[in-house]
Amino acid sequence: MRLGLCLFRRNPFPNGNIWRGRNRLVRRVLPEHLNRLKARFETEERNMLFLRHPYLTVEEEIGHVQACGEKVNMLQLIINNRRAKFKKSTLTEDILGSLNSSKAWD
Repeated sequence: MRLGLCLFRRNPFPNGNIWRGRNRLVRRVLPEHLNRLKARFETEERNMLFLRHPYLTVEEEIGHVQACGEKVNMLQLIINNRRAKFKKSTLTEDILGSLNSSKAWD
């Protein structure tokens, strides 16, 4: 009888995984969810505002770098950053050079 009450309940669960598929359970939308979504949208809108209206224009940026007296070669910076990630290439002669104490065979 207890098993019958469990199987013949009024709102049966969907078939398979209850959170996926055509016959899934849908979670209720709570006010906290809406507030969190609204806060995310506001943050994204603020970020987009900063991106649309930068502090310096492109011309001012170029002048700013020149005014600081720094000659920046961006390509060289990128190459140096890439080279810093990898180990320097080593030769076998460098590793085994200490074993070569004399070249004469006696």
